[in-house]
Amino acid sequence: MSWFDESNEKFSDFLKENPGYGYLKVRASMIDEAIPISDVKVIVSLNLNDEDIIFYDGKTDESGVTEKIKLPTPVLDDNNLVKPNKIIYTLDVTYKDFKKDYKVSMYEGICVVQNINIPLKDMEDEY
Repeated sequence: MSWFDESNEKFSDFLKENPGYGYLKVRASMIDEAIPISDVKVIVSLNLNDEDIIFYDGKTDESGVTEKIKLPTPVLDDNNLVKPNKIIYTLDVTYKDFKKDYKVSMYEGICVVQNINIPLKDMEDEY
């Protein structure tokens, strides 16, 4: 689910400066990825001119995975492959008493998989 408003002038300028796209998948599990966790709340945002723009607000499925999230990025510069252009998005993850923020670097044409390990102590009432 996408929440940004492309008619917003600041956001429109952001898209012009970042016409590329990368993809993000979030995978939530516990016990070193042995058990997937569904219904983990995931919010992907970016602070743009002191305003938080939410690009995704959803939950993990029964496999503990989000859908593939399409995110704007700078265009990959073939002359600068040693240090490619990127955007760093904020990933807020919440599940019961577990809450953690991550910074995720996104690059054009790349699908980043962010693994989230929920500590067992946050799951004791289920297992």
